[in-house]
Amino acid sequence: MTKHGACNPAASEALDSPATPPDSINPSTLDGSMGFALRKAYQYAAVEVAKVLELFDLRPQDYAVMDIIGANPGRTQVAISAAYGIQTTNFVALITKLEHRHLVERRKVVNNRRAFALHLTSQGEEMLREVEAAHALHEERMRSRLGEARSRLLIELLHAFVNAT
Repeated sequence: MTKHGACNPAASEALDSPATPPDSINPSTLDGSMGFALRKAYQYAAVEVAKVLELFDLRPQDYAVMDIIGANPGRTQVAISAAYGIQTTNFVALITKLEHRHLVERRKVVNNRRAFALHLTSQGEEMLREVEAAHALHEERMRSRLGEARSRLLIELLHAFVNAT
């Protein structure tokens, strides 16, 4: 349709013609867009990591939270949720789910009756080790797409982009 609502005959003829082979499609202006490139890379990475995590019945946020708790045992829900960048109310539901699976436990903080310290259970520690091993293989496959030096550079650039003020 044109901007006035009329149908463009050339466009409808193009729609009726056989599909153009993918290798002959011209790149769009979005191919030069940082945001678009980041989105495409994220989609690829998200699908691949989801395949790894579904073997453990985990979502990426479950793994990330378990990893942070494993690296920071005894820190409070508030501290961990702030580090992860998730609202406390959403975080509590995530922790409750992990707690029901006996992967994480909340312990009362001695001098603050309202706060809870988070710890991985022995089952959670064991699962985290298994997930980390599977994730390491996934990372290896991802890095092989660019090579080690370019992978390190990409990570460095992504951190610089996220932390820029």
